[in-house]
Amino acid sequence: MKKNGKEFEELRTQFESDIKNMPVYVGARVEREPRDSKWYYTNDKVNTLFIGYMAGYQSAKALARLDSLPLDES
Repeated sequence: MKKNGKEFEELRTQFESDIKNMPVYVGARVEREPRDSKWYYTNDKVNTLFIGYMAGYQSAKALARLDSLPLDES
């Protein structure tokens, strides 16, 4: 996934939607940094949460590619 690519931007938009429902207190507004910045958001806590969110997304994507992500749908 490339930074500022379509998949990245969609993930970022989904994160911003999901963070409202996460049981965490961020203590700041979720504001994006400019595209050429090395950070994603203006708040350090939000950056850390987004990096974790991306890691989880990439892990799930890799497991799905390996067909080893069993889904318990009971």
